[in-house]
Order: sequence, then C-alpha cells, then structure tokens
Amino acid sequence: MTELERQQIDKFISILEQENINKVECLDYILKEAKKLIAVGEYKIALENLLSNLDEQNIIVNKDTLKSLNEIEDKDIKYLLAFSNEQNK
Repeated sequence: MTELERQQIDKFISILEQENINKVECLDYILKEAKKLIAVGEYKIALENLLSNLDEQNIIVNKDTLKSLNEIEDKDIKYLLAFSNEQNK
C-alpha cells in the first residue's frame, strides 16, 4: 500500500469522525478499532474491516466521503468500495 493510499484512508476516517454529529456509539467503536489497526501499520485490514462493519451496521456513508478513497488500487478494497457505493445509492 502506498503512502498516498495510507493518507487517503486516514482522511476517510477523519471525515467519518467529523460527520458523526449524532455520536453514534457503534460508529465510534468501529472507528477506534480501525485506528488501532492503523497504529500498527495494518491500513488495508483496517479499511476492509471498517467498510464491512459500516455495511453490517447499516451505516450509510456520504458518497463524497467514499470518493476520497477512489485512488486506492488494491483490488480487494476496490471491490468493497464498489459494494459500499451500491449500498449507498
């Protein structure tokens, strides 16, 4: 994973934190877990888990927020993003 992709993941998580105006407890937990993985360099696993958990909890992410991850080239993440985009239509 490139440094640019890592930065995009960090930005995505920051945006989600800012958008969490209602302080949904579940989202706070999901974001904290992703940050724990990022802290040990597991960006890909963090993003995969984050996107899967958002879907499982039926948390809809703003389309523009998801677009912040468009430049990530990893095929597994691209698949999850495509699925997330479908769910958020």
